[in-house]
Amino acid sequence: MYIRCDLLANNFTLSSLDCEFDVILIEPPLEEYKRTNGIHFDRYVTWEEVMKLDVESIAAQRSFVFLWCGSAEGLDQGRAVRQTKKRKRKLIILFSV
Repeated sequence: MYIRCDLLANNFTLSSLDCEFDVILIEPPLEEYKRTNGIHFDRYVTWEEVMKLDVESIAAQRSFVFLWCGSAEGLDQGRAVRQTKKRKRKLIILFSV
């Protein structure tokens, strides 16, 4: 099962999914993409919004969370997210280009 949606629109909450996932991919539309690659989105997400995502409510006890963080300041911000979201037996993996 997968879901591809704007998690910040229409008051959607991850806990409403009422299930757990072993693997979670978070690829937020960051403003960095516009600056570095010229990619445009209707709306850009801030790192504060990424930190507010309640990933713990849908992550299984043993799970992998992949967070796309870009290659500029996003890498440092991704590390900050990893530090705040660190939970027992959940591994947050940052990846960039």
